[in-house]
Amino acid sequence: ALPIWDPAVDESDLEIFLYNGAGAQQLTNNDWRDNHPQIADNGHVVWLGEGDIADSEVFLYTGTPDPSALTVNDHYDDYPHINNAGDVVWVEFAAAGSGAIMHYDGNTPETIYPAHVGNHYPHINDNNYVVWEGVLDGWQQAMMYDPHNGGSVYPLPIGSSHGYYPWINNSQQIVWKAKFQFDESDYGEVFLYDNERMIRLTNNSMAESLPIINDNGHIMWMQWDGTDTTSKEIMIAVPVEVSETRWAATYGNDDWDAATDVIQ
Repeated sequence: ALPIWDPAVDESDLEIFLYNGAGAQQLTNNDWRDNHPQIADNGHVVWLGEGDIADSEVFLYTGTPDPSALTVNDHYDDYPHINNAGDVVWVEFAAAGSGAIMHYDGNTPETIYPAHVGNHYPHINDNNYVVWEGVLDGWQQAMMYDPHNGGSVYPLPIGSSHGYYPWINNSQQIVWKAKFQFDESDYGEVFLYDNERMIRLTNNSMAESLPIINDNGHIMWMQWDGTDTTSKEIMIAVPVEVSETRWAATYGNDDWDAATDVIQ
């Protein structure tokens, strides 16, 4: 993918640029804070335009001269993410921290999960599965939307734990951070769902955060001691063989049966 960036000359007014192989192309020229750009393999670019503290919109560039606004409202839209087919997901916060998970497939944006306090960080893969950080029965959980099963939504619970920052690859393998609620010394561990069961990848006293997984099953996340935020390390887990047996043997300290409860 070609690089994109949002150079900050004036932090109150950020613009989006695209490097097209020959030079830099400016995609925005306004008085908004345009930030968090992402680019798909088809060259489409999505970003967040922040007008003020109470209003932001999601914008999409598809190669035409002018970007289009996917959202035109007085709500705070946030966390846009684009897959390599150009589908986009984001959270639309209509009221007081209550956000709906939205999906745009090139036609009309639709709600794939209704507004709820705690919906954050949606991520869509190239098969249009969507994962995000949500809330179920009062607990923060990693959630998954299955477009090939009637739009069902599944939680990925791990006992009494919080689920944060889920990420899904194109094989529907999911990684996320889980923090156990009744252990004050636990800063969070990294878990993997491999389509059949959940596997715990870390078991330590460090703080783990922001895990991602690529299509080869390689997993990367950030780690620190939970107190000194100036000293962070990047961790990588590379499976010897991407299969249930090797994942469990190489990384698994504990494992659980796959979640089967459908909540939508």
